[in-house]
Amino acid sequence: MYQKANTPEEVGVNSRVVLEMLDTVEKGGVYNHSTIILRNGKIAFEKYNAPYSPEYAHDMFSVSKGFISLAVGYLIDEGKIKSVKDKMLDYLPEFEKYKSDARYDNITIEALLTMHSGKKCSFIRHMARGNYDEFFMKAKFKKEVHFVYSNDDVYMLSRIVCRLTGGTVVDYLMPRLFEPLGIERPFWERTTQECEAGSTGLYLKSMDLAKVCQCYLDGGVYEGKQVIPKYWAEAAGKYYVPLPKFYGTSKDYGYYFWGDRYGGYRFDGMFGQWGIVCPKWNAVVVMTDVGNTEKAMIEKIFDYLPRIFEEPGDEKENYPEYVAAVEKSKEFVIPTSPRQKETEKKIEGKTFELKKFGAFARGFQIYGHAQSVMPTCIKATFSRIPWDNFNDFSFKFGEDYVDITWREDKDTNTVRCGMNGEWAKDNMTLATFPFKTLGYAYWIDEKTLFAQIRPIETAGYTNWTFTFDDKKFKLQSEGYPSFQSWALGHMDEVDTLPDWVTNIEHKGVIMVTKPLIKPVFKGKVKK
Repeated sequence: MYQKANTPEEVGVNSRVVLEMLDTVEKGGVYNHSTIILRNGKIAFEKYNAPYSPEYAHDMFSVSKGFISLAVGYLIDEGKIKSVKDKMLDYLPEFEKYKSDARYDNITIEALLTMHSGKKCSFIRHMARGNYDEFFMKAKFKKEVHFVYSNDDVYMLSRIVCRLTGGTVVDYLMPRLFEPLGIERPFWERTTQECEAGSTGLYLKSMDLAKVCQCYLDGGVYEGKQVIPKYWAEAAGKYYVPLPKFYGTSKDYGYYFWGDRYGGYRFDGMFGQWGIVCPKWNAVVVMTDVGNTEKAMIEKIFDYLPRIFEEPGDEKENYPEYVAAVEKSKEFVIPTSPRQKETEKKIEGKTFELKKFGAFARGFQIYGHAQSVMPTCIKATFSRIPWDNFNDFSFKFGEDYVDITWREDKDTNTVRCGMNGEWAKDNMTLATFPFKTLGYAYWIDEKTLFAQIRPIETAGYTNWTFTFDDKKFKLQSEGYPSFQSWALGHMDEVDTLPDWVTNIEHKGVIMVTKPLIKPVFKGKVKK
């Protein structure tokens, strides 16, 4: 484990500038979950915003791609893949019939690593519907081959890793990467083919990602041992292909790594998951966030990096501010209210059934009011998505908590929510995937119960507002971030937007567009 510096300034990290950077990105609509900076092999800066903490892993989204790249590097080092110039079909014999098409000769391991398959693939295809590799094989070829961001390309490499190793990607990486770095076995979402999604779905603790980045920075060496093959540690982050101008934060791309303006490279995931390797300053920057404009966010961060590492900081003045900021970030005020004992007695033991959602159901999903405890845009795992339709709610009240039980697709879950101003910890399962949860609840009035449930290892959360009126029942569900706000946040290349798009309010945790509609699902006591 890396030693902690006495102060950030001891290793040349200006903590005041780091705090200024975090304040700037938050004002831009970003809620930072964690920030870690390593410099000269020491932990210089480490901060978590409650309820996130070092104990929780975090969904890394497309940071996951870099670990498929790593697995390929190990396979080459062990001679199981001869070269990045090898053809993809040489390792997938089940697709022998496609070898007659000469265009497949151009799909090499390196073409997949640099997203140059030339295939017309979907960024958001549902991996759970059929065999995902067959979708890839049947997809049409583009007329011209150039860089196109493609989860499909990554998944084909994940399939090759599983094929060549006879197990999962995590199985393969455990003795080679995770165990040598002291990383507990991570969870990685798998498709219905029992192969890691590849492009997304890996859950790591922030410090775990920092260790991997530092290992890359050190040429693949950790505690005196060569953990990542030296050849691959040097090769993966090099720039191999130019990027379209649309990707303003980077001009070049490596083996699932984005190049930066300072000669470094980064792991990059949706909503702002970053592992930035900075050879120029012998430093690593890791951040986990939730925000809707990743391009603007990373531009701001890169604007601050020279100041963080090159602008001298006053240790005596800065360190107390840093300590105070770390302590304040641990605070999270949870509302409380008087208990409504009579209402609790009336509803306990009953099951509340919502009406059928009908044709509007999917529209609510897309708009961001998920019929799920998992917000729509963060549960787009591309591997196994529960097509939700939550229903059959019941409640059990304790001295300082309420247990909320509901059915969602094939899963029935009970999650505890604290009613004493504290989070209650619990677990749930959706589409076979396990999630840790934090929850709290309180009475808005004698008939209205508010509950917030956070699948704490993901980037979002859901607010449920229940209204009880005799045998009738209403539920308003709002997922944050909403799919709507995520989509609008990626429209920064559009010159003009309608007035309603600019109607933004800051919730303290994420920028969300004010809903045009707040759907309320109605129901009654189930007979």
